[in-house]
Amino acid sequence: MNNKIFALDIREDGLCAVLVRTGLKENRLENHAQVFYKDAPDPEQAFQWGLGKITGRMDPSGAFCLVSVPPTDVSFRNLSVPFKSRKKIRQILPFELEPTLPFEVDEMKFDFLTVRQADHSDLIAAVVETARLDVLMDVLEVHGISPGFVTTGGVTAALCIADLYEARPETFLLIESHPYSATVCIVVSGEIYLIRTFRKNGQPDSRSAARELSKGINRMISAFETIYDADLQPEKLLFSGRDATDPDFVHALGDFLQIEASAVNLATDARLNISVPENLPVSPEINGALGLAGIETAGLAPFNFSRRHSALEKNWNENRTQLIATGILAAFVFALFMTYAVLDAHFLEKRVSRLDDRITAVFQTTFPGVERIVDPVQQMRSRLQEVKGKKGFSEDVSADVRNIDILKDISRLVPARTNVVITRFVRDEGSVRLSGLTDTFNAVDDIKMQLEKSSHLSGITISSANMDQAADRIRFRIRADLSAGQQ
Repeated sequence: MNNKIFALDIREDGLCAVLVRTGLKENRLENHAQVFYKDAPDPEQAFQWGLGKITGRMDPSGAFCLVSVPPTDVSFRNLSVPFKSRKKIRQILPFELEPTLPFEVDEMKFDFLTVRQADHSDLIAAVVETARLDVLMDVLEVHGISPGFVTTGGVTAALCIADLYEARPETFLLIESHPYSATVCIVVSGEIYLIRTFRKNGQPDSRSAARELSKGINRMISAFETIYDADLQPEKLLFSGRDATDPDFVHALGDFLQIEASAVNLATDARLNISVPENLPVSPEINGALGLAGIETAGLAPFNFSRRHSALEKNWNENRTQLIATGILAAFVFALFMTYAVLDAHFLEKRVSRLDDRITAVFQTTFPGVERIVDPVQQMRSRLQEVKGKKGFSEDVSADVRNIDILKDISRLVPARTNVVITRFVRDEGSVRLSGLTDTFNAVDDIKMQLEKSSHLSGITISSANMDQAADRIRFRIRADLSAGQQ
């Protein structure tokens, strides 16, 4: 995971970079630096020389890198398209842009910001020549800078102010001005509606430069009113860049446009979630680079021309609707599967419970003398093994008297005058248990005495004899041992 952010703002007159250390509790500005091409020993190699100076002061290795290219290399266009889907907009955007550009569609990289959406989507498209961008990227890679995304300068500060400025006016102009150019963004209700970059023709003093720039801004305001069919009354001019440190330029432009003007410092005026050490003062000059880091810490979405930009993020942006629908369908199918699994497990558990009850009932019927039943299957196997063992040990068992003979003996011995009904006959190993109904307690005693004459039974005992109110008869139980040699 990257714990540093390296933001490089490439300008026409030099470079500005910031290094931010990221953490769970806070993000902290670790260093910032500026270099100017006028100090380069070889003007032809000024960019390479400037990168060497910057990377000598702060190490971009292991950092998430963000780069902005000079806004003078970027063309901005306002468009309205009949789509809301980013995927569809991206598909048709090259054809919408082609008639307005001086180069072929295949020779450009582009991105767009959505201004507003209703029946149509109003967009700002930004376009840069691929060849120009590739030259910059190749030099950056030589110096170990591999950008996570590449955007345009002059806009990052406007994005941060539109979203994060503590005292943001409802309508304002953000002017990022440097010696050779100025980029102006019109912001309404937190959205950038129009972007234009104006060349500065080397005016001799600040007031002359402000007068020239005011003409371009007035044309820009007129263009806004034409494009959006609405009056524009900016409440404030906010200045960023090197010219923001020139109070004469700031006040003069405010006078020419008759709008309140002041410089803005992103480090102190915006909620970038980046703390600045007291020993590392910052000024509006580094707003471009600081805004680059700020859009990363705040999660804002700028233009992106990066050829190395995450394919996952690109696919998400372009196929968001389809991916969300697929995810919802997958979640629904998973929920159905889990519901089926839970119901199946529930009914299976009930079926197992019923089978257990049946096994227990069979065990109780087969071995009625067992009172504690824990594992009926295992207990039944144990009892059967015991019976098999005893049969294998004693030859008498194989010659057991038949149950029919015992029943015949009982029928012979019980007098015909005795009104008795045998309801249960259970023969266990070495014993017999009888249950039945008769008229009187004396009849129970008489049955016991008669059974004592049996050649198959011995040790006759009355287990119980009780009056059954429902049957109005005596319910009895008699236990007898099988005579020796008859088992």
